[in-house]
Amino acid sequence: MCFLVLLIFVNFFIFANATFLDTVIPAPLKNKDESTAGNRAARLDKHVRLITMMSLMSQGWMMYESNWYRLFENELQWVQAENFCRTFGGNLVSIMDQAENDFVDKLRKKSNIWIGLNKLNDSLGIYKWSDGNEVGYLNWDSTQPNEPFVHCVYMKYDERHQGTWYDYGCHSRLPMYFVCKMCI
Repeated sequence: MCFLVLLIFVNFFIFANATFLDTVIPAPLKNKDESTAGNRAARLDKHVRLITMMSLMSQGWMMYESNWYRLFENELQWVQAENFCRTFGGNLVSIMDQAENDFVDKLRKKSNIWIGLNKLNDSLGIYKWSDGNEVGYLNWDSTQPNEPFVHCVYMKYDERHQGTWYDYGCHSRLPMYFVCKMCI
């Protein structure tokens, strides 16, 4: 919705401030099939996606596969970080495979980061991703998980164990940033 408002504002601004020529510029010749409503909608969708991508990149988001990621250098508790990501329409990062783990590991700038894996609100103590993705890939450090009464997970920065995960208290704020992930 916010991108649609931005698009409408940009279009209004461009047309409101345009200087129109005295002559009509002829439209390019089109095939009959190109002028259908479906094709016009597809072209509009392509332009909206392009504007969205440019806007996200200018705000520091990076694309990997079909998702967008951004490191936030704010020290928040896990729940605060998750809620912050939700304001963008995303969640704390869920990691589906080793390649994605390596990508996130490179984003984090030598800092610990919260990830979306947690066992909050699960009476059986089973870890799940905050975005609802299935848990398949796990990258626990060999000593983890080791705390039965903590419910959140972070990726630890450690020269020896880069990209490995540790369980930790959700209400803690050790120097830790977070990565949001969203699909558009």
